[in-house]
Amino acid sequence: MNKTVITIIILTVLGLVVLILVSCGPTTGDRKTPEPGPAPENPISSAQPEPAPPAAPPSPVYNTYNNVDVTENHYQVAVLQDWHVTAGSAPGSYSLDFPGGNGSVRLVDVPANMTLEQFVLNREEPRLKRSVAGYQRLEFRGGELDGLQLYELAYDGPINPRIRTISDYIDGPDRVAVITLSSVASDFSKLRLEFNLLIDSFRWTNP
Repeated sequence: MNKTVITIIILTVLGLVVLILVSCGPTTGDRKTPEPGPAPENPISSAQPEPAPPAAPPSPVYNTYNNVDVTENHYQVAVLQDWHVTAGSAPGSYSLDFPGGNGSVRLVDVPANMTLEQFVLNREEPRLKRSVAGYQRLEFRGGELDGLQLYELAYDGPINPRIRTISDYIDGPDRVAVITLSSVASDFSKLRLEFNLLIDSFRWTNP
């Protein structure tokens, strides 16, 4: 083996020894991992505060009308405070005016030989066909209100603008209550909830 090869081997061995001493020698024990400092008292959070819930719309205000004009047919009905209510031309009736439409509450006498359904279909609807220009029935349905029979007739009337109307017939102790509400057809869906609340508020109040 020549001297050059021996010299290379010796240098390689010496290099390995020095590397081991540096890595594992006593100096490694002096190294300390820095301890974490105290946490900040008011850490900054990236979370955004939750938005406040939207305020609930104000509840509508109603006026309750107690009508005792007709014997055996006393009733009450709740009407929105901003609606204009006046006494109707017949006893036990009201005329209603409100933004976008009008209506009425009235009492009618149903012949003893007719059911309420027959009265609406055979008396009221023919009368409407004669008196309302462009009459077109949209819906006729039966139901109950406060345990009493109810029929609702919905129809379109004059055009330019098109007028839409619902008439609810509520059976009573002697006469039938009729609630009629009309508006421009394009506004009808916006007012329908108010119409329903008025109809649902109707009660007979005879002792």
